[in-house]
Amino acid sequence: MNILMVGAGAVGVVYGHYFANAGHKVTFLVKDKYQQALENEKRTGIILYHLNNDKELKKPQYFKDFETITDWDQTHFFDIVALAISSNALRQLPLELINQNLQSSKADLLMLQPSATDFKHLSQVIPEESIFKGMINLVSYQTNDVNNSITPAGIAYYLPPMPMPISSSTNDKNTHLSKIVSLFKDSGIPAKAVTNAIDESRLPSTFIMTFLCALEAANWEFKRLGNSPVLLQKLSAAQQVLLPAQIDNSIVASLLKMILKPTLYKLLLKMTPWFVPFPLEAYLKKHFLKLRSQTVIYMQEYTETYHNKAIADLNQLLHNDSSDSSEVME
Repeated sequence: MNILMVGAGAVGVVYGHYFANAGHKVTFLVKDKYQQALENEKRTGIILYHLNNDKELKKPQYFKDFETITDWDQTHFFDIVALAISSNALRQLPLELINQNLQSSKADLLMLQPSATDFKHLSQVIPEESIFKGMINLVSYQTNDVNNSITPAGIAYYLPPMPMPISSSTNDKNTHLSKIVSLFKDSGIPAKAVTNAIDESRLPSTFIMTFLCALEAANWEFKRLGNSPVLLQKLSAAQQVLLPAQIDNSIVASLLKMILKPTLYKLLLKMTPWFVPFPLEAYLKKHFLKLRSQTVIYMQEYTETYHNKAIADLNQLLHNDSSDSSEVME
């Protein structure tokens, strides 16, 4: 299969590595300013570390089997186009040209941004039947951003056992959907066909986006967040509204409202780093500061959809300056 990965960040490279190892042809579409650096890395191989079986990051893998392009005019001969970019970058894509190339090659477009707003943006130009929805099911990062003592530096990634949900936009489990799900599964990446991947991802996406608001206000420090009753209360109040709204099961919704308490968060913030096989605090700060505009988009969407004061108060943390945040944490 001929696969185009749009974006060669830590996520796109890991997926590309798995696809190439399974015998598929992988091409990365990147901006001009990044192509030469990527080609230079290709000579010796992009260095990857698989945290699932290499927690000490001592067994580098090397990824060389890929091509690079910089022009959307060169994208009319692929079978699958996967958008491994942020929501903000997605809004800068030349949708008219992409649609022309998709139609001429009869290719499928896989969006990996679990957002109804992102889908709406794409479907304004690209027919819904050409768009497939997925949700990134791995954690990946540059080691020199998080584990800066690792030599040689590279990309570390953790692949959880939970399968990636993938759906067609028409809610049909058609042959194209089966082809995309099989691509991931046959490449060693857990995946499953679902009715609507955006619906499947609503709960985890909502949890992480709301948590990021409070963590950023605590200067990305778990201890500082755990010691701030004001921030924990803002987080708890917003999640008690938002998280139950993302599911249909009334019993689970009621349970979420009961357990989403500041005391639970204090405990989780102390325990979680012991069970995660990478420096979680450093990863969240580096990764989500880079994708901060995406968090802003999601939180604005929640605020406009639910018109709830608790959600608006949490969203406001993203727009406070540093002095405002320090007052919140006192």
